Formats: sequence, C-alpha cells, structure tokens
Amino acid sequence: MQTCPRCQRVNPDEAAYCHFDGANLRDGSSAAPPSNRLPHEFVFSSGRHCKTYDEFALGCQDEWSDASELLQQGVFRQFFTSVGRLDLARAAEEARKHPDADVALDTFLVRLPVAGLAGPRLELEPRRVSLGTLRSGETMETQLRVVNLGKGLLLGTIAVTGGEDWLRIVGATAGTLQLKALRDQVVTLSVNTKDLAAPADHHGRLTVITNGGIVEVAVLLTAAAHPFPHPPYKGAGSPRDLAVRIRGNPKPAVALLEGGEVTRWFKLNGWPYPVNGPAAQGMAAVQQFFEGMGLAKPPALQLTEPELRLRCRQSESVLGQTTVHTPDRKWVYGRAVSEVPWIRFTTPNASGPQRATLYFEVDSSELTPGSHEGVVKVIANLGTTLTLRVSVEVTAPHKTIKKPSPGREFPDESHASKAAAPPPARTKPVTVVSPPPPPREEPTLAPPVNQTTRRWPLGPVVSWALIALLLRLLLAGPADIYARVLTQGTEAGTAATWRQAPVEALFVRHFVLATWWVGALAGVVILSWRGSRWIDIPCGLIAGAATGVAAGGTVACILPLLDAPARVAWRGISPLAEGAGAIAATGLWLVVAVASWTVLGAVSGLVVAVVQRRPWHARQKFPYKS
Repeated sequence: MQTCPRCQRVNPDEAAYCHFDGANLRDGSSAAPPSNRLPHEFVFSSGRHCKTYDEFALGCQDEWSDASELLQQGVFRQFFTSVGRLDLARAAEEARKHPDADVALDTFLVRLPVAGLAGPRLELEPRRVSLGTLRSGETMETQLRVVNLGKGLLLGTIAVTGGEDWLRIVGATAGTLQLKALRDQVVTLSVNTKDLAAPADHHGRLTVITNGGIVEVAVLLTAAAHPFPHPPYKGAGSPRDLAVRIRGNPKPAVALLEGGEVTRWFKLNGWPYPVNGPAAQGMAAVQQFFEGMGLAKPPALQLTEPELRLRCRQSESVLGQTTVHTPDRKWVYGRAVSEVPWIRFTTPNASGPQRATLYFEVDSSELTPGSHEGVVKVIANLGTTLTLRVSVEVTAPHKTIKKPSPGREFPDESHASKAAAPPPARTKPVTVVSPPPPPREEPTLAPPVNQTTRRWPLGPVVSWALIALLLRLLLAGPADIYARVLTQGTEAGTAATWRQAPVEALFVRHFVLATWWVGALAGVVILSWRGSRWIDIPCGLIAGAATGVAAGGTVACILPLLDAPARVAWRGISPLAEGAGAIAATGLWLVVAVASWTVLGAVSGLVVAVVQRRPWHARQKFPYKS
C-alpha cells in the first residue's frame, strides 16, 4: 500500500497517482496534482463525449448497460493503456473477471481518480408495512420496494429478524435475500398465520444492510380468530367465550368434544388445546374441558383398592377391576397404562359420575408358577396419577394320569421297577358272555291327525272382541256424547247427523279438550311410581299433557275411519229412528257402533291367531314313531 505524501491517504500499491488528489506517487513528490482531464476524449456508443475523469465516471453511471458491456469487451483496458494509465487499465482487467457484470463495473468505478463521486443511497417504500387483520390460518403476499437514490450499484442484503414463524421473504436463502439495485428492486414478502395465536397483534421486523445505508422495517399484523362454526355455540370467538356458552348449555357439547370439533377449532386458531390425552366419554368430557381451561377444580381422587391380589393357574386368564372414585359431586374420568405386558385392559378409558371402573385381564400364559407383581398407572382428572399394584399367584396346571391297560405298567414307572417286578402269573382265559340284545321294535305308523276335529282359536277371537267393545265404550263419552251432541247445535244427535262422518275441525278440538287430562294424569302417576323427586312432578305433568294432546288429536282423526262399517250399517237402520228424539237416536247409534267394533275385533283376533298358528301339515312331517 502507498500513502499519498500530500493528503496522507492510502492508495493501492499499483497506483501511480493518488486516487484522491492526483499527487504523483512514483517519485514521492508532493507537487500539484495533474489536470483531471483525460489525455484523449472517450466517446460512448450513444455519442456522449467525456473529457475528464469526472465526466467519464458520470457517463458510466448514466450509460450503465453500455459501460458494462464496454468493460466486458476490454475497451476500458485498451483505452487507459493507450493514455498511459496502466494502473487503471490493470483495475479494468481485474474488475472484468468478476462473474457479475454490474458488480464488475461498480468495482471499476471505485478505482477511478475521481473526487466527490456520489455513491448509492438506500430508500425503502414503504418504511412501515401494515398487513391489517387476517384470520388465523390465512396467507397473503405483499411487496416492498428497495430504491437507490444515489449513483452506482446498491448492494446488500435484506433479512427477517423478527416474526420468523409467520413472515418470510420469497426467494430468500436461509431467511436472507441478496440485493442489487441500480435504480430499484421489488422484494416480495409472504405471510402465513397458520400457527399464530388469535385474537392478538403480532410484530415482525426486516433488516436491510447495503453499501448505501442500513434500515429496519417494522411489519405489523392483527390475527383474528375463526368463530366456532357449530351450533348451539356458533359464533364463539375465544376459548373463554366457548366455555361460558358450554356452562349454560352443557349437553350439546358432549358430541362436539368427543368428535374432536373443539380440538380442530383450537388448532385452526393456533391455540394450544388444554386437554392432554384422549377425550373422556359423556358428561365427563365437559368436566375434562373445564379442568383443562382452569375453570373447574379437579376432585379429590382415590382408588377403592390400591393393591389387588389374584390367583390363577398357568395358561389361564383371570379378570380384575379397579375403580377411581371421589366424594365430590363431579364426573370422574381416567385411562390406564400397564407397565407389564401380562396385564391388558379391556376398557382402557372409563368415566362416570363420582366413579369410573376400569376392567383388565391377567394373562398367565407367559408367566412361570410363582408370585408376580405388576404396576398399573391410572391417569385421571387433570393428569392425576394413581398407582395400582397387582399381585398374581400362578400355580402349576393339573396333571392328567391315564389309567393303565391290563398287563401294562403305569407310564411314570421307571425302568428299574419294571425289571424288578415279577412276571405276571399265567391264568386261564375267561370267556365273557354278553346278554342278548333286546328285541328290535318295529316302527308303527302313527295315526293320521284328524283335521276335521281341529279346534278353532276361540280364545284370541273372544279377547280381541272384548278389547274392541270396551275401547269403543270408553270413546263413546268424549267422542259421541260430548264432541258430537253436547257441544253442537239443536239438531245434534238426530238420525241424520249420525250418517255423516265427523271430519270437521270442531270435532277434533272438542275431543282433544275432553281427553288431554288423561296424559297429564298418567305422567304424574308414572313419576310417582318411579320414586322421582317432587320437583320433577311439574315436568311430568307438562310432558304428559303434551302427550295427551297429541294422542287425542291422533285418535280424533282415526275414529271416523274406524266407524265407517258402523256408518254403513246405520244407513239401513236410520229410517227406523227418523221420528225418534236425539237421545233415542244417539243410544241406537252407540249400540250399532259398539257392535261394529266388536265384530271387527273378533275378525282381527281370528286373523292374528291363524297367522301365528302352526300349519296343519306340520304334524305329518314325521308320520312314524318307534
């Protein structure tokens, strides 16, 4: 390196003149700098003439593409060699070797002996990036413009230094993008709010470092939560809001918690789900959710038996159970994890009000006879861990001893005992005479069933007829006397009115008003028989009354159809009752209607009995007997 004797600035070793004031560096003199004029004019392809080094540097910046091409072609090296500036010719040759033509030209311009050459100056548009409000899980892209307000090539980097989990630069490597701008450069920013908590404000930061300055850019984003999409809690905007709605109406939440809808909603909004492990069953799932949210205190839990002792034979299985219970009036849920392979839980998850029972099986097929111990971890409400010790006494299986054949020893006798045993004595053969077999009885033909003596099913016929008769008598009061006579006009009850079917809405309304109380009374009686609390009696009264209204309306609509046969018969009998009064005509109609229902009941009982009865030919399937 060379130091200028006049300005005391450092210059390259190959420089003949100071790059800052033009002083001669070869002879060490501090004479006045030579003129800034070029020995020969330099003309660009556009026709621009440059007479001084300043004009040449300014022309390279204005005619950047043309100057870059001339540098790559070696024109600058030839020009400065011809004018005797070998140092600048060597600088042009070294800059030409750079793989990037723009960077090569910028490197060469720095070596020119020009004072006050304007360099690049950084500017960003905009200086503050506001992305507005985005739903959690949404993505978007925005652009940032890097502007060079100075001269020369703006070189540097831009990197994400805040908000790396949701903000990135498109095309960046390891979060950093290279900048090279003669005039400007557009940078694309990508935003992904998948894992962002909502609702909340998030802040990011971009850092731009260049040869024209250093700038930091703030990036602002507001993440909004997706509302809960399922009724009856539709529209809940936060976990707290959902918990408040579930507390007011907990039953519909059971299916949503068991099905994982609440879990997916938490994940969609980037919230950590407060429940660890599988969801409990039934109302215990609501208890589990509130405990995870910190809105309910877990109950005090304990095992009914902290230690179990079982006994079984080898290769057999024995069943056992353990119960987690609490004195508090809360739901209990739990899951079991066995630390030994020979304990398998048939119900690994259980729940219930104030107690939860877990059933397991001990498989002794892989155990040797003797005592064995195992430990089971029961993970209950809010991660409460209870320990159950299981002791199993395994005994050897029974040995089956076969009875030896005559003249043969037991299979477990040793060869020494066989050799020491005396030979069996010879005995005379014994002839066993078997008793003669009993005489074979020849099969005889069973007498055919006399189908003419088969009894008709009178029992179902009579039963159905009596039921129909009593039912019609019960309906006579509210349907015929009240709804069709007492609540109608002066002509009600005559022979002509009974020929018409009661299809008007007035009949249905009066019939329902006369019979609805039967359902209310039945609801109260049923709850009383079941031993319900007194506070449930009004509920049973309301439910029974509603059922009575529905049943009364249904019977009122069906009754005209069931009275159609009686109405046909009445058309032949009604001329006899034309002169009679309303009371006589009504009584005669009730006799005809009850008789019609009785006949219909008998026919129905006969049809049912015949259908259910065994076919007559079934007795002829096996005609022989021995």
